[in-house]
Amino acid sequence: MSGLKYSEYQLEREKEEKIQLLQEIANFKNEIELIKDYLEDLLHHTSEGLKLTFFQEVKEAQKWLDTLEIPKIEDLSMDTELSILRKTHSQLKEIVEKGRKIQEVLTFAFTQKADEMGKTLTKKLNDLKQFYFENYRVLKLWWDEKSINYWKTKIEEGYQLLEEEKYGILSLLLDKLYEELKAKVEFSKLQEEKHQKRLYLLKALRQVCKDMGFEEIVSPHYEKEGDRGSRILFTVDTFDRGKIEFAISLDSINTFSEASEDKCFEEFDQLSQFLEEEYGIRTEFKYEDGLRPPKLIKKGEMELPGDAVIKIEK
Repeated sequence: MSGLKYSEYQLEREKEEKIQLLQEIANFKNEIELIKDYLEDLLHHTSEGLKLTFFQEVKEAQKWLDTLEIPKIEDLSMDTELSILRKTHSQLKEIVEKGRKIQEVLTFAFTQKADEMGKTLTKKLNDLKQFYFENYRVLKLWWDEKSINYWKTKIEEGYQLLEEEKYGILSLLLDKLYEELKAKVEFSKLQEEKHQKRLYLLKALRQVCKDMGFEEIVSPHYEKEGDRGSRILFTVDTFDRGKIEFAISLDSINTFSEASEDKCFEEFDQLSQFLEEEYGIRTEFKYEDGLRPPKLIKKGEMELPGDAVIKIEK
């Protein structure tokens, strides 16, 4: 009697397990079909830009879809061996769990993550555009039209990428373009500062030459027409000691004088004195070969517009 009860008990447990397995197998198969339809629909209706941005997530989802093999369950029943039901259940459970994870990751990427990226990149792009226009004037002074148009075009390209939701490409473009523009702006501001000091020095030189009785016979002009960074040239006539040609670069002054060495230094010593007394500009005079060493100038002694080094070309 006891053995019979044991057999009946075992049979009852096996029956209950089969019922549960068959039920879960049907549920798994149904869920797999739903996940499959959901992913296919999501990928179909998502922009190419977002799919490119979240390339890895899309790749995993597509791989799951392409390799999906659902075990046949139509012939499974209470008469099927328990081991076969357990194996089928395990296979379907693994497919479902992976599908759930892929669905969750891809949905998060295409919604919340994409929305956050879009907002962040929109702000970065707008900030970059503002930075460009704030510094447009100084950039235009020191860079050619081709460069100016290139930066403008890249910013416009950024808005196109934003519209197409190509966030990955846009992020790289913004980082690269910002670093480039930042460097160009810093360079341009430094050049412009030097140029403004040069203009101040030019004004002072012209006035001092006039006060010394020299006549300006060649008005200031760029050595290379239209090139703001090239030297500014002008010539004066001292009458009794010949002409002096000035070439003012962003960092120094080069001159050519027709006067003899002694007279030449005498002229420039007087010129230096006037520049310092009237305009606060300290200068030092020497030959390019250094035959006459420059005067020592203490650190911090010179204020705007800066030291002007005059080299005498012979």
